[in-house]
Amino acid sequence: MAPQPSDAQTIARLPAGIAGLDVILQGGFFRGGIYIVMGVPGAGKTILANQFCFSHVAGGGRAVYITLLSESHGRLLTLMRPLAFFDPNQVASSLYYISGYTDLQTKGLRGLLDLVRTTVRAQRASLVVIDGLATVGDLQVSDIDFKHFIQELQVYLEPMGCTTVLLAQPGGYHTPPPEHTMVDGIIELTYKRVGVRAVRELEVRKLRGSNFLGGGHLFRIGDAGIEVFPRAEARYVGEPRPSLDDVTRLQFGIPGLDAMLRGGVGRGSTTMLLGTSGSGKTVLGMHYLGAGAALGEPGLHLGFYESHRRLVAKAASVGLDLAAAVEQGMVEFLWQPAAEQYLDAFAERALALVERRGVRRLFIDGFDALHNAAVYPERIQPFLNAFTNELQARNVTTMITVELKDLLGTIVEMPFTGASEIVDNILLLRHVEVRARIYRTMSVIKMRDSEYDPLIRVMTISKHGVDIGAPFGTITHGEHVEPDASSEPALAVRRRRRRHG
Repeated sequence: MAPQPSDAQTIARLPAGIAGLDVILQGGFFRGGIYIVMGVPGAGKTILANQFCFSHVAGGGRAVYITLLSESHGRLLTLMRPLAFFDPNQVASSLYYISGYTDLQTKGLRGLLDLVRTTVRAQRASLVVIDGLATVGDLQVSDIDFKHFIQELQVYLEPMGCTTVLLAQPGGYHTPPPEHTMVDGIIELTYKRVGVRAVRELEVRKLRGSNFLGGGHLFRIGDAGIEVFPRAEARYVGEPRPSLDDVTRLQFGIPGLDAMLRGGVGRGSTTMLLGTSGSGKTVLGMHYLGAGAALGEPGLHLGFYESHRRLVAKAASVGLDLAAAVEQGMVEFLWQPAAEQYLDAFAERALALVERRGVRRLFIDGFDALHNAAVYPERIQPFLNAFTNELQARNVTTMITVELKDLLGTIVEMPFTGASEIVDNILLLRHVEVRARIYRTMSVIKMRDSEYDPLIRVMTISKHGVDIGAPFGTITHGEHVEPDASSEPALAVRRRRRRHG
């Protein structure tokens, strides 16, 4: 006999109208359920509840917002008016604001319960918010009385399909709060300092009958209201990376480099361009996008330091015409502010652009800026793993630049723990000093499941483009020994040898 669907599977969902929150809740609240949103003053409870209400009525529902505080509704609406979700035409039409303070003060919980019943029935509401649950504590209500109040709300409102949201402060006047055992879900909002930064986080502490994305999720309050950014490593849980030994190769359009890579990088792979400042990482990335544009593969450049115009001009200076690719819609440049970046906001924006533009080649220029600006730097490894897996699932081939600290050092340190395990390919670009000259070099450190050229090669960048030349050789007794006799360093060595007989 086939298993019967559970109640959780048959109860309809009520979206919160806040995209990220609905993702965390796996579709929203259950209709007819009772939920607590708790947080310290200023955490964002009132904005979240109002945004929920306005979204609900915009979709054809009806809502009642009951305040238990002395703050006037005029003051409350004045504070909500600048936010994009606020619609004055819905107030007193399908969204009703009433005060329950007097009923609670004079008649206790019984009076508040009667007010909720009467108002929900009169307005045919499918959503009710009770703002100011902490006020109940002033009445010194017993635990059993408050549990009875929650139970009667459930008994009356659930059959009507009316969802209830209670706004409270954490801890409240009970330890533990009795309502936490009675309600269907609990969401906590926090506002805290991380170093010198102030950040807001949301966490679902309880959600009966449904899975949800656990842990903390950053959110912010702006002109649009609340934006919630589900944590990438909880949201994007894909299949393990497949083998890349038998896939289409994507070229850079630089013959010497494509030869080193035995035809290019695998489609869907992630490549790290690891190099010092000025070593040519950005130029290589733009060649990669330009080569894709020539084949009809849309590309996206996400950068943190240089503007669109400057990058196009830089490409032109090395013989690469990206202006035409931009005009044709094959390449798009997007500058990202690096300061106080949210990793998950970045991932969400990038993936939305990938989807909208049909991007097949993605170039992230300056990932170290994202690393340095992240709220929690320890998240870089799991974040990047989840993000690049999601890109691979969408058939996107990704390139990321990461800067080395030491310009001419001999030690190469990976930028964060686990970087080598996450990316499929690592190309190392370095400056090497030989006597009175600095050379650019290129080497392949890693290609997952693929053969590659292991030699360190000289890389030159000129107005004619990028050239990957002969193997660089070794440093022996202070002389630059170049295996390729046609290279400039090798010619210099031969001249010295002739002078010394």
